[in-house]
Amino acid sequence: MFCSYNNIYLFILILYYTSLRKGVKKFLAESILSDIIIIINEAKIYCCLTVRSYTVIRRGLNNILFGKGTNIIMGKTKIELLPYKQQLEEIYYILYNNAGYQKWWPADSPFEVAVGAILAQFVSWENAAAAIDNLKKNNALSIEKICGIDDSILEEYVKPARFYKQKAKKLKNFCCYVMNNYNCSLTDFFNKDILSLRQELLSLYGIGEETADSIILYAAEKPIFVIDAYTKRIFHRLGFLEENISYKNAQQFFMENLESNIDLFNDYHAQIVMLGKNYCFNKKPKCKKCPLLKLCEFADNKVS
Repeated sequence: MFCSYNNIYLFILILYYTSLRKGVKKFLAESILSDIIIIINEAKIYCCLTVRSYTVIRRGLNNILFGKGTNIIMGKTKIELLPYKQQLEEIYYILYNNAGYQKWWPADSPFEVAVGAILAQFVSWENAAAAIDNLKKNNALSIEKICGIDDSILEEYVKPARFYKQKAKKLKNFCCYVMNNYNCSLTDFFNKDILSLRQELLSLYGIGEETADSIILYAAEKPIFVIDAYTKRIFHRLGFLEENISYKNAQQFFMENLESNIDLFNDYHAQIVMLGKNYCFNKKPKCKKCPLLKLCEFADNKVS
């Protein structure tokens, strides 16, 4: 439960920056700030910063003056800030309460999920869904049918997903691999630990990290957090991720700070996609209508 003393800490930080601007030596201002915090702590006022309060001061004080992390350390005094886990959970519940459970991935079988993950590369889900509909209409949505179909016909079926020549090749390569190595059984293919399955998927032509992780989470139903462009953009704007963070490091951030839970990873990623599609555009985002408006540094600059 968040307490009302957040304002006290923010007020102290305002005094600190004001003193610096008025020419007070930095070490003296830090000493004054530290003394005030000690008094508050000794009075047994323990308060937890909200996500918004944390985001406001994280770059301004923690990163600039005291180094990165979830604590501000000055001598023997430590202010415990809201842990990343609680911040990420609060963000999820805000998104969940705004949009409801997303019921993602929209597919009738694990194989359809895998096909969708490949066809959705570099395009919207609507494009991928149209290509899947073509495969269904032509009774071609199976490992055996895709392996046996002529390349030109398969290309025509998946054309709505764009880059149709490459995607037809990727799709056929995936299906033929499962057929030749697992007798067309995705159950057998998926019956291994996450790391082994991920390495095997990444070894296949045309399957990168996001596609592999989408198949692992949504088709194999194993707990791994999927990173996409929406995730990087949104959580950079919220102040959690560096702008050009690697896929590996972004994924590590979420995996280390969230409970390893298939349903949570599933819906959290779906909520991020929903937010990115409807509000957090790369250009001209709808910040004023965004459910995370009050938590976002980027929105502060856009709305003010």
